[in-house]
Amino acid sequence: MTTHSSGPPSQLRIALWGNFGSLNWGNECTLQAMIYNIRRRVPNAHISCICTDPIDTERRHGLPSFPISPGRHGGDFTRQRARVPTIAQRYWTEVTDWRSIFRILRQIDTVVMTGTGMLTDAGEGPFGLPYDIFRWTMAAKAHNRRVVFVSVGVEPIEDPLTKFFLVASLRTADYRSYRDRQSQDALARVGFASSSDAIFPDLAFSLPEHAVGTTPASRGAPSKVAVGVYNYRGAQTTDAPNAAADRSYIAKLATFIMWLLDQGYGVRVVIGDLAYDQAVLRELRGVLEERGVQRYRNRIEDAPANSVEEIIAHLAGVDLVVATRFHNVLMALYLGKPVVSISYNAKNDALMSEVGLGKFCQSIETFDVEQLKTQFTELHRRAPDLAPRLLAKSSEFRRDLDRQYAAILDHGSVDEPSEAPPCPGEVTGR
Repeated sequence: MTTHSSGPPSQLRIALWGNFGSLNWGNECTLQAMIYNIRRRVPNAHISCICTDPIDTERRHGLPSFPISPGRHGGDFTRQRARVPTIAQRYWTEVTDWRSIFRILRQIDTVVMTGTGMLTDAGEGPFGLPYDIFRWTMAAKAHNRRVVFVSVGVEPIEDPLTKFFLVASLRTADYRSYRDRQSQDALARVGFASSSDAIFPDLAFSLPEHAVGTTPASRGAPSKVAVGVYNYRGAQTTDAPNAAADRSYIAKLATFIMWLLDQGYGVRVVIGDLAYDQAVLRELRGVLEERGVQRYRNRIEDAPANSVEEIIAHLAGVDLVVATRFHNVLMALYLGKPVVSISYNAKNDALMSEVGLGKFCQSIETFDVEQLKTQFTELHRRAPDLAPRLLAKSSEFRRDLDRQYAAILDHGSVDEPSEAPPCPGEVTGR
């Protein structure tokens, strides 16, 4: 990779850009995977992070870290829809932010837009992350810095301004890849022809290999099942929080958890976002208490994970997983754990079909507890055969990502991931 004369010619200066430091373990495992693989391939690289919460990121990873938007404090914009400000309000923020961005970019050669479902306006509108992606990309190119979008996901894009910001950013980038075909198709629907770009797995599949397969599935009744909880509130059907939809979701999860306990399973309740999901976890605890969960206290755990390492440990210690958050599903598959996905987004279904588990999905909008019990029972029966296949698929994804890391770190070319033979009786395909 070409470096710039302002820095040591033998040292790559890479900034990892994303919604990091916000206590979302899916985003954090993506960041950890990128850090691990850069250090493995280029030990002397200088890595920094441009993120939502630089203080948390510096504490967890020891990286020099900078705010995505110095003019917005506390990172709250990631949790709410950003409103279009007045011209006067925006002026001073823009002057400060652009000056800060230019100053930071003098210390960087390559900006890596690091995975996650960052290409969307869901939840914050065009003047949240879409605009931030746009201005960092444009500022980097103005400084002749390299910009790469690596295994990014595309989620709902509705606002015309979002389309403009994201499409302009992608067109300017030096390299682009997406984590699934449905992301590529979503860009085509908003007018960006990306068919020549690469599709590579989610970066979390390139976490250190030694964490994989630590607890193989049992051949008898599984001793423990992880049930993932997600702060739903009807977000897929309305712009406004829907308390009734949320209560229905929690009630159905509680019914399923009580059924698992009645059947003799242990249960580990997991969440994927420490800041966002704890409220619904508390509500679930209350419903379970009302249904008499106290008699099973020795077989249910619900302490939330405080790090990527803890969420991986929670999932590694179970035999089967039922989850909603995308990266809870993904990390279970990464560990070779058979999964039922209560899907809130097409990305869940795309990943499940990719690994041959497409029939083990339901929509969060309409999921049925009796059908969930049936799916779980079949998954349990097939777990001894599925687990090694999932580990093999996880290894295949890691090899695919290795080729991508070689391309973005060596500034070379990259081929599409190779197709693997489908598992007998399963649906696969990239």
